[in-house]
Amino acid sequence: SRQEIARMIYRFCVMNTEPMIDGNTDQQLHAQEFFIRLLISFLPELENHVFSSKEYFDLCGDLLGLFTKTTDYNVKELFVELVNRLRQHPIREQLHLCSDDTVVVGLLKLIKILVEKYSQLKRIPELGDSLIDMIFHDCLFEIP
Repeated sequence: SRQEIARMIYRFCVMNTEPMIDGNTDQQLHAQEFFIRLLISFLPELENHVFSSKEYFDLCGDLLGLFTKTTDYNVKELFVELVNRLRQHPIREQLHLCSDDTVVVGLLKLIKILVEKYSQLKRIPELGDSLIDMIFHDCLFEIP
């Protein structure tokens, strides 16, 4: 199941703290960096799985939680990408259905994790409007 695979990847990342060599770039990466890059590359495909991507976002959140201030990963770039994906994500939930849009929930979760770990991300000029205003007015409560 997806949950079991996610647990195995997370355990692998927790147990393997030494950097590994990325075969594509010969760059040294920690396991969580390798997997987060791989998982983030799937973000564009998630628009087709808005009601079934919970485990994906849970794993991404768990892996981001392993990052430290010294992790060699462009967190700002990831943050901007997540915010832009949230901004561009179409409204898929319908009032008469009880299914949550797991993409919106997941993107918000990842943004929250990054802001908690890296408070300087709250104000990034590239994003323009206030992040809170954008989330509340454009994403959560926009009327289609």
